[in-house]
Amino acid sequence: MNEKEDFEVTNHKHEIIACSSCERDLVDVWITRPDFPVLQALRASCPFCEDQSYIIDVQGGFHLGPCDGVAIASCDTDDSRYEDKDFYFITTSIGAKHDDSQD
Repeated sequence: MNEKEDFEVTNHKHEIIACSSCERDLVDVWITRPDFPVLQALRASCPFCEDQSYIIDVQGGFHLGPCDGVAIASCDTDDSRYEDKDFYFITTSIGAKHDDSQD
């Protein structure tokens, strides 16, 4: 049986993936384990203009969250590589806007 690695999730920097065409913020990449020895390449689809983001590099472990008005439909990898990095494609859709008002 494999033993699970014990680690603490910490709040490090955030990288925002934006559309390369309409420049809308799409995905918030929260770096939670910067010392994890993995380098990934991420790209996201844009549900607003049907284009895609530029590819960004992320060092370490991460969590994903949608930006305002965006929903994450899937995050896929097909064992493809981009410049010797694991490659993830994040499919997004139009989601709910955050309501910042206080009742």
